[in-house]
Amino acid sequence: MTTGKDSPRLGLWRKNASTEEGKYPVVLRRDGTMLPGPYFVITLRDPCAGPTLKAYAWAAEKEGLPEEYVKDVEELANLAGFVAVREGEGEPAAPPHRKDNPVVLDWAHLGRLPEEVLTPAKMPMKEALWELLATMDTQQVLDTARRFVAAQRSVHPESLSALLVEALIGALERTMTEEHAVEPVAEEPALHVFLIGDCDHVVAKDEEDAWGEWEELTGMDKEEVDGKIKQEPDDKVLGVLPDEGDDGEKAVYLPCAEWAKREGRGFLCSSEF
Repeated sequence: MTTGKDSPRLGLWRKNASTEEGKYPVVLRRDGTMLPGPYFVITLRDPCAGPTLKAYAWAAEKEGLPEEYVKDVEELANLAGFVAVREGEGEPAAPPHRKDNPVVLDWAHLGRLPEEVLTPAKMPMKEALWELLATMDTQQVLDTARRFVAAQRSVHPESLSALLVEALIGALERTMTEEHAVEPVAEEPALHVFLIGDCDHVVAKDEEDAWGEWEELTGMDKEEVDGKIKQEPDDKVLGVLPDEGDDGEKAVYLPCAEWAKREGRGFLCSSEF
């Protein structure tokens, strides 16, 4: 915990004119009605929580309150130290560091939610929530929702709101899975070299594809070569002279599979050109 020498300190916030509503302006009962002040909220992170609750348990016992009640408060006092270690000690006398929400302050002053919040056409609290969520990525929204569910379950195991949020988490996770699912990439058919007639070589997927490539190139019909076509073995070495090469230029020799990979679909060579 930071000491008074290390950081500025204030008394109770409600004693300060700028924060007269207190540090916790609105505390709700289970039925949704406001708890009227004055009251004093102590969280278990507060370094004074343990001793305070032990003193309260002692006073409760003196007042003759039920034994179970006294025991429960004592257990809460013992839990305080553990919570402070796990989550870090709070600083109960630290100055304000969060931006006030005017809707919450109006709520504190009126003793109920302001009319504009209850009116469907004007919902600043929901708008503020949406603005906050809009700054988060999907994973942050999911993490926030999971923390909400955990908090609800710890108080009310059968919480309907927790059940609804869990359903939304599941739907969002399924959507994320579908959006990021990698569509299987259909493998392109392997290309091969085909000999059409006695002199033309074409790279194609299959015989039908080879005929189409050849007919488009030559303007001829396969009947003119008696439908003669043969797929060359992939490992057969084929020598091809470069296009418009000099008379002294040497042919390039590659296996047919390499020619198909290098040149792609289309006309490869002819002994008549």
